[in-house]
Amino acid sequence: MLIVFRAAQGASAAVIIPQTIGLIRAMFTGPALSRALGAIGPVMELAAVCGPVLGGVLTAAWTSRSASW
Repeated sequence: MLIVFRAAQGASAAVIIPQTIGLIRAMFTGPALSRALGAIGPVMELAAVCGPVLGGVLTAAWTSRSASW
């Protein structure tokens, strides 16, 4: 069951991330668009790096079962 939910989580992320860029493009124009896209890039990369690390730390501190309830 966990594998099914992880697959659904990955599919949802695959849909949400491109929508973020689309929303930024709709909200900003010109130089502000460049600044907004330049700001969201590092945030997304930081989340991609810190998410698994934080998950590993939390799993090591508690059991993996505590993340599921």
